[in-house]
Parts: sequence; C-alpha cells; structure tokens
Amino acid sequence: MGKLNKYTPKTVTSPIQMSTVPNAHTALGGIGYAPANAESELFDLGINLFAGEDNYHESGQARDNRFTRLVEAVAVSNPAWITGFLGWLRSEGNIRTASIMGAVVAVHARLNDPRSVEADKNSASHGPSWNRRIVDAVCQRADEPGEFIAYWTQRYGKNIPMPVKRGLSDAARRLYNEYSFMKYDSDKAGWRIGDVIEFVHPKPVDNDQAALFGYAISARHGNAFEDMSRLSRIEANKALREEFKTNPDVLLNTGFLKKAGFTWEDALSLAGTKVDKAKLWESLIFAKAVPIFALIRNLRNMEQAGISRAAMTEVCNTIANPEVIAKSRLFPFQIYAAHKYAQSMHWKSALEDAMTYSTLNVPQLDGDTLLLIDASGSMFGTKLSGKSDLERVEAAAVFGAAFAVRNPDTTKVVTFSNDTKIVPVTKGMSMLGLTDKIMRTAATQQSGTATAAALKASYTGQKRVIIVTDEQSSGSYGYYSRGSVSDKVPDSTYLYSFDLAGHRISDIPSGKNRRHQLGGLTDKSFGMIPLLERGNSARWPWEK
Repeated sequence: MGKLNKYTPKTVTSPIQMSTVPNAHTALGGIGYAPANAESELFDLGINLFAGEDNYHESGQARDNRFTRLVEAVAVSNPAWITGFLGWLRSEGNIRTASIMGAVVAVHARLNDPRSVEADKNSASHGPSWNRRIVDAVCQRADEPGEFIAYWTQRYGKNIPMPVKRGLSDAARRLYNEYSFMKYDSDKAGWRIGDVIEFVHPKPVDNDQAALFGYAISARHGNAFEDMSRLSRIEANKALREEFKTNPDVLLNTGFLKKAGFTWEDALSLAGTKVDKAKLWESLIFAKAVPIFALIRNLRNMEQAGISRAAMTEVCNTIANPEVIAKSRLFPFQIYAAHKYAQSMHWKSALEDAMTYSTLNVPQLDGDTLLLIDASGSMFGTKLSGKSDLERVEAAAVFGAAFAVRNPDTTKVVTFSNDTKIVPVTKGMSMLGLTDKIMRTAATQQSGTATAAALKASYTGQKRVIIVTDEQSSGSYGYYSRGSVSDKVPDSTYLYSFDLAGHRISDIPSGKNRRHQLGGLTDKSFGMIPLLERGNSARWPWEK
C-alpha cells in the first residue's frame, strides 16, 4: 500500500467543548475541566439558568453576571450563534426570562461595538440586521415585546435604538391578534400592548390588525373605540361578560366561550362562586378547552371540585394520548410532578402512559450501559427552579428510569454519593415504579459527590457510561476522590455527563475522544448518543 493512501480516523465532536486536559477544580476541589470557548459555557449555563435564583455552589447574582458577560462577548463575536441560541432557549428550551434578558444584553453590546454596527450596515441589503433578528427571535408571546422594553429601560434607560424598535415591530405584527390581546393585555403591566404599539409603530398586516392596534391604544388610555366592526371576538367577549351578570351559567356554553376568546382560566376566574365548579370543569373538559399542561397541573383541583367519572375518564384519555403528548413539549419530570401530588388512583395509569410517551425518543442502544445517578446533598437541596416542586434528584431519577426502561436488559443503574448502591432493573418495569425505586435508594445516601470513586467501584467494562449529576465532584483528598472522573474508564469507553447545574467547571473533558458533556435532560440530548457513536458529529440543537 502506498504511503499516501492511509485511513485516517474521523474526529467526532459534540457541541459543548471543554478542555481536553485537567486545568481547573470543581466547587468542591475535584479535578475539573474549563470550557474551551464562550459558546460552550454559555449554552451549559443558559439551559440551567433561572434568573436571580441561587444555585447550590453559586449565587443567583453571580450566575446572572456570568450569563451577561458571556452573552455580551458572544453577541459581538458570533451573532449567528447567539441569535440561534436565544431563539431556541425561548422556544424548545422553554426558558423565558433568561432568553429575553439575554437578547436585551446581546443587542445592547452589539450596538456599542463599532465593528458590529459597521457589519450590520454592510449587511442591510441582505435582510434584517442581526440585532433586529435577535429581538424578534425571543418574543414568542404577545406580552413579551412589553417584557423586552421593560427590561431594556430598567437596565439601559428610555433611549431605545431603532434596530430594537424594528425587531419589536416584527414581533408585534406576528403576535398581536384579538385572542392574544385579550389573553395577555393587562392593566397591571408596566408596558401594555397599546404602549408597545404607540412606541414602535408596527405596520399592521391587514385591516383587522389595524383595527386591533387602534383599539389597543384606546383601551390603554381608557377611551372609547368607535368602529368595532372588525373586532367581533372582542365584541363577543364583552357581550359574554355582560350576560354573565344576570346569567352566570352562560360560562357553561363552551361555544360562546370559544367565540368570545375565553380561556379556561378566564372562565374559572370570572365564575368565582356563582357557577358550580364541577359543572364548569366538565364543560371545559368535554369541549377540549383546557390544554394538556393545564389538565395535568389541575388534576387535584378537578378532583376536589367533584367532576364526574365520565369527565375524569375524558381527562385520562387526553393525558394518555401519544399524539397529544408528542405535541405538548411536556418534560417527563413535569408529568412526574403531577403524579407526585395527584391524590386519586384514577389518574395514575394515564400519567404512567403520559410519562412513557414523553420519552419515546430516548434511544435504544446496542451494548451495555452504566448509568450513574448523583444522590449527593446538593441534588436534594436544590429545586429545578424557584417555581418547581421537584428537586434535581427527582428529575435525574425520571430520566434515568426512562433510559433504563427503554434498555432494560443492558442497563446497570447505580445511585452514588460517598457510596454506591445498585438499583435492580427488570424487563417490564414501569417508569413510575423504577423512578420511585431510584428515589428511595438515593434518599438513603445524600452525602458527598465522590464521582470518581463511584465510577471506579461500579464500572465493569460497559460500552458507555452516562452520569446524571450537578457535576461538582469531591476534591483530590482522601478516599472519596480517587482522582479524575475521566481516567476511571478506558479511552475506548464512551463517557457522557448530563449537567443539571451549569457550573463553569466540568467533571470531564468534552467535545471529542468519546468524552461528551450533554446539556439538559431532554430526549433530544439523549438522541445525541447514538449519533456520536455512529461516528457523526453532533451540532447545536437549533442547527439543521
């Protein structure tokens, strides 16, 4: 064979890139790896950021400041990436406040960087500027242009540049209609929809939207609006509220509710004590007027209202519908939270099915897997967010169970802190049953984060290791550290770490050489595993 015609193995990479050699320490003094670039650090932090909320090893203010610095840097150096990231963070990531904060900071940084300003001028003939696109990308609900302006003025003052106004105008044209106006316009908001319209002057897409814009401005100032001929839904809404004064049971007419743009929340709020709650819930349920997420969160309320067995069955049929779950973007741990607080056994089977359907994209993999679930104190001591009832360890248990149920014959599940405990997995186990078993086992540990020692004790030659953790492993002292996590398995073994905290320093190198950090507990993150093992590099989730 000639010297030039030799096979060169392809380097397979994943998006989150960390140092390939130890160059830092975790919060607990363990051997760590710093991010190789700002994009990797920003992604890992962003998907775990709930604005202003403290983390176990980092204050909320420190996390917000780190997020701001990273956004400012990447917005200037890589505007295409920051636009894709912030839009994805708001949509599929479902992290609302951080995405809007990030967009405000990103655009402000670009407008104050001469190179960015010049670049946007030069590209003006090729479509909207990056600044305009960033603003439009994160506004995905009708109240969010107002949120954007409120945060901008709070942070940078009342002088809002034209690219921002144009992006907000794009969002207003896309988001404002009669239904969204009635749902999201509030006299308690600092910036109402009418304020936004007056401030950015969006050009209406048609005459109906032009009428809505005029009505929104009139409503903001408490003035009468003369021509309501193009605003039939708002007129119907007013008529329904007027009829309610003498006939409260009008709320049971779901056809009228739909015509008037009433949400299930509007109906329950207006009803107060004047309408039988069971009858109202049943009317909304059979009209399919309650979204799946609201159904799951209100199981206890519906039960306490005394809805009929037929209505309960209808709710269960909706919850256990695989197509409904697939479209809902519900995370399995949200369904687990509903199961955790549901009182009636009537809901249990449907919630079990819903959890299964929400994880159908979790892959079935060839070869054996060691699945390590962090049971340290910080996993129990920190909620997923300030609004969540679930702790990190519960989310880890749910996704661990999802993976093991999909791969029952080849998965070894181990919970770890300063010791390790095996959780037996048998074929045919339910997700909820295995989740509860993992939780009961983990609850007996709750001490340190001896990740390296746990891996050394548990690894028996599996093809891959998956660690679900907040990553901050113990220091290099004593028995519990046992050195680097990455060194505890051969280079030929795939090592994946699902980071639940977004700290700057990782327990493992990442990005190539079969060492990969994966961000966020979603089926799409799990879906990167077979892609990487087939020898294909994985991209950022918003990239095609």
